[in-house]
Amino acid sequence: MVDIVSVSATNFDNHTYLLLNITDVNGPDAYQTSIPIIVVSNTTFSLTLNSTQIYTHTVKIIQAPWNLNKKDGVSRVGGLELWLGSEATYTIIVSKLQPGSYTITLYVPEVPAVSASFTVSAGA
Repeated sequence: MVDIVSVSATNFDNHTYLLLNITDVNGPDAYQTSIPIIVVSNTTFSLTLNSTQIYTHTVKIIQAPWNLNKKDGVSRVGGLELWLGSEATYTIIVSKLQPGSYTITLYVPEVPAVSASFTVSAGA
């Protein structure tokens, strides 16, 4: 099961940079957990990214130092990918989000989706 450790967003250069820190807390260690769909939404807006879009818009992956040997990553088929016990921060660029409160939902095959809230400030 994937857990969202933290999520934040910064508007820069007409885009929003989402910093998504996630961990795989109890999935199998034999293969990676994949997150092929991400939804960012609020009461008036919804953005859905499929695995190919996640692959295209992910610009940086920072792995936690204790799991540098596990090679968390991103692929066109699986979207975000991480191993049991690993933690990584993924930077994903999307179209500029308006100031306000949002929810990000991660869809993982065959387990419940996980969500977290974040805010985009007017000064960002």
